[in-house]
Amino acid sequence: MLFRSAQPKDPRAAAAALIVDARKLLSDGHYEVAIAVASEAMVLDPSNAATYKKVRANAYKLSGRFNEALADSNPLEVVVGSPMAELKSGVNVVGNVTGGTKLLVDQSKGNWLKVASVDGRAYKWAWLHKRDIAMG
Repeated sequence: MLFRSAQPKDPRAAAAALIVDARKLLSDGHYEVAIAVASEAMVLDPSNAATYKKVRANAYKLSGRFNEALADSNPLEVVVGSPMAELKSGVNVVGNVTGGTKLLVDQSKGNWLKVASVDGRAYKWAWLHKRDIAMG
């Protein structure tokens, strides 16, 4: 076991305990360990993998590993961290979003995240630079 020194004998209970640990690790900024702990929980209790993947996706996102986050949770919710951010299609600005706005992204390419929707409004070709995402 990666984190707890004593695990319950029941695999489901052990996985639930690990997810509590993973969430605590996330809040403390220990993203890589949280990823490993959430992964271990999925092995112990595959029937709840969807729940554990959400925790792991958040850890991947907070560590800047958006491809892995999207593999676990697609679309992925992100929050704009800069005061104002541009949504782009190529070199054209197709929209602006303010800090604190929640976006759903469904693809990552280099330094860019493809925005699927903003406040329920769908976008087909809008991209947001990763520097504009709140990380923590």
